[in-house]
Amino acid sequence: MVIIREIKEKESKQLANLLNEDHLLRSYLGFLPDLIITATEVQSKIEEWTKSKSAMCFGIMEEDIIRGMISLSHIKLEKGTGQIGYWMGSEHRNKGICSQAFELVIQKAHELGLHTISSTISVENRPSRAIWEKYDAKVIPISSEKLRYEFKIERQQSNRADIAGDRSGE
Repeated sequence: MVIIREIKEKESKQLANLLNEDHLLRSYLGFLPDLIITATEVQSKIEEWTKSKSAMCFGIMEEDIIRGMISLSHIKLEKGTGQIGYWMGSEHRNKGICSQAFELVIQKAHELGLHTISSTISVENRPSRAIWEKYDAKVIPISSEKLRYEFKIERQQSNRADIAGDRSGE
């Protein structure tokens, strides 16, 4: 079962280990190859980033082990908007874990009163695009390299309820 959990000391330690050991992830995120990352640095950077981006960061947890990170950022309560971003450890990609975490962050956004969420994604990042496409997100080309995905949460919540309702009648 996948859960998302606010990143505290335990999660910071696990994130630091993941970032220090997963060379593919380090490269993807732009870390220098020989840089050692401490749990204190992870926690500090996350706290700094969440304040500057009006964000919430969560560890993507499976069996109480961190598999990646997901955030709800650029939260604008007055407009009802926010952005979702995420990354997964390379061994945990394409297993549906991030998709489950994505659903949980959508629920958080809905609880906050957000009605529109979005993300800017590289055209080449097919797994990330696939997550948004499962939700029939609107695709807005930004450049030849980037796409913006956007969808209305209320519509998604009601579609999920309709699907659940359809199943109950089977």
